[in-house]
Amino acid sequence: TANYSINLHDTSAQANTSVITSVGSSTFTVGSGNSSGASGEDYVFIAWFASEFISIGSYEGNDIADGVFISCINSAGVPLQPIWTLHKKSSGAGKDWRILDAGRNEYNALDAQLAPNLSNAEGTADAADFVSGGIKLRSTSGDFNDSSSTYIRLTIGIPEIDRAGRILAPR
Repeated sequence: TANYSINLHDTSAQANTSVITSVGSSTFTVGSGNSSGASGEDYVFIAWFASEFISIGSYEGNDIADGVFISCINSAGVPLQPIWTLHKKSSGAGKDWRILDAGRNEYNALDAQLAPNLSNAEGTADAADFVSGGIKLRSTSGDFNDSSSTYIRLTIGIPEIDRAGRILAPR
């Protein structure tokens, strides 16, 4: 969204900034501030969009250990079986980015996790389950599930229905 940004390297909340000043259907305009367009500096811009294997969205936390179900739907409207997800609290500061993945966690509950904005080793805490069509939160941690807080997420997964309309086996 134009005028809003969030940093990948820290715990800050989403902020109204001049990093991106306008967004079109295929272009965006970068502001001239120190964090986006200062003369003589190099910048990296990463953009994701929903596709056959990617679901992007947000959810509201509820601070209940039997937390919310986060539906993961691809660009064709097909549920995904999640295999990797990156998420962060966007409505408040002080919470780390979190990565959960099926490679590090062969079974539910997913407890092995990474915080890409930190230099820490892998951490553990029962955070969520990867289930058919989405993610089921299993934690009251503020990194995942603060009451009335908004979280953003990017999820990569396997479509549960193939192009021929056949149902694929969920996890």
